[in-house]
Order: sequence, then structure tokens, then C-alpha cells
Amino acid sequence: MYNDEFGFLNSSNQIDFKYGIIKAHPEIEQNTFSIRKYLNRDGFIYPPIVCDYNIDLSTLERIEIENSERPAELFKIPPSHTIEIFDPIFSEDCRKWDANFIIQLLAFIEGVRLQFSEWWFDGRIPMKSQNNFKLYPNLLEDFISHSYGKWRDLNSEHKKWFINILFMHNKGTAYTWDWEKFMINYTVFDGIYKLYESINNINNKPSHKDRIYTILKVFSIPIHEEFIKNIYFLRNDLFHQAIWDGGLPSSSEDKYKGYNQQANLRRLNIRAIIALLEFKTPFVKTPWWYINHLLFDRPE
Repeated sequence: MYNDEFGFLNSSNQIDFKYGIIKAHPEIEQNTFSIRKYLNRDGFIYPPIVCDYNIDLSTLERIEIENSERPAELFKIPPSHTIEIFDPIFSEDCRKWDANFIIQLLAFIEGVRLQFSEWWFDGRIPMKSQNNFKLYPNLLEDFISHSYGKWRDLNSEHKKWFINILFMHNKGTAYTWDWEKFMINYTVFDGIYKLYESINNINNKPSHKDRIYTILKVFSIPIHEEFIKNIYFLRNDLFHQAIWDGGLPSSSEDKYKGYNQQANLRRLNIRAIIALLEFKTPFVKTPWWYINHLLFDRPE
């Protein structure tokens, strides 16, 4: 049995999955109250303001150094939930492996960022879902049970790979510029493709455009020719020439094409990750360019 705590999930619902239990932390109400005073109106918690001090060794008085105030690079938040895993594969290093996969998976499906208590966050943290879908009632337990079971069957390298993909996807919500979001979302997509390739022992070296088509076709995800073309050219210009959407990274010149495609790419990645986990929900086959809320339904 492995026990741990993490945060921050803005829900008190208990999750009973095949291999364990996730439930509200005993101090969730107090911890929720303590962080809500830092919650911005946009739904994010931002890094606190910190500063440097000199210490008077004779009195131990702290004296603030002038002009040293700045947002913290790293900060912690209190836990919201506890997790119990009945039979982890890596019982001696569960935070790195089993527990890490499960809480990153939970963050992925809930559209937030989660971290173990006493571990650090960087950047902003969403307190409300960044996903545009709603889970079918009582489906969360099945999704976690199925996905963790699939992860347990992977080799160690693929296990680590999958955790990193989920972490990077969740971290994407911390960025604000559209070109930053695109870079992290494309990094996630490339990781998805390479993991698919490695799991299936495929040794081809397709173009980046063909990688997109491959993932869409293999997993029966809808194809949008114009948007695929846009993503491909945005990626090439940004990664090879530092050109974003026809202009500067802070000022595109192409009528919000980049802003739209970074969001489309994130939604595409969500479907590809679910498909890579072999969770046969019809949601995977829904258009990834839809911005309205969709239903994440039961497997077919």
C-alpha cells in the first residue's frame, strides 16, 4: 500500500478506481480557503511576489533589499487530496512512477495542473478545467482504472515517456503567449507520435506533416486538411526560423491563425493521448477544431 497527498483539485468527490482510492484531504476546506485569496478573476493562481532580505546578525532582523520584488520562480500550494495505491509496481519510488502517472492522468482529464505536496509549481495554475468536454457521469473511475492498467503493461522507458507527455501537456496551461502554447503543444504531439512509433516498433521517418496524418488515421481522429497544413507550416516557421504566424512571436501578422491552431493542436493531443491509452470512447472521433463543449462518453 502506498499513500500520498497532492493538489490542487477543486472537488471533494471520492474516486474509487481499480488499483486505489483518491479522496479529499482532511484539511481540504481550510486549504481551499487559504488559496482562494490568491485566485485571480481569470481562474488562475499566479506565483506569489517574493523579495530578498539581508539579515542583521546581531539582532537577526530581516531587512528587505530595495527593488528585489519579483514573482517567485517556484512555489508550493497545500494539498487537496490523498491517494492510496494498493499494489504499485514501483513501491520504493512511487512518486516518480505509479503515483506520478495517476495524478498527471487525473490532471489531464480534469484540465488542471496537479503536484505532490511539498513539490514545486512554476508558472500559473488553473483552478477550473481548461478542457472543453464533460465526462459522462461516473466515467472517471473507469478511465483511471483502464489507463493505469495499460500503463502498468508498458516497459519502463515507455512508462516514463507517458508520464512526461502528460506532465508537459498539463504544463501547457501555464503559458500565456500563443507561440509558447504552440511550442509546448507540438512538443507533446511529437512525444505522442514517437511513443506510438516505439510501442509498435515502427522504424519509418515520416515528415512532420505525415506524422499528423498517421496519428489521425490510425486512431480514427477526424482530418481537417486546412488546419493540418496550418499546423505544419506554423511549426516549421517557428522551430526553424523563429517566425510566428508570419511575424514576430509577440505580434503575428496572419489574422489569429496561430492562436487558433495552438488551441486546435491541444485538443488534437487530448484525443491522441486517450486513443494511445486504448480507451475506446466515441469522443476520440469528434472534431478537434470544435470550441463548444462535447461529451466524453462511455467506450463503444
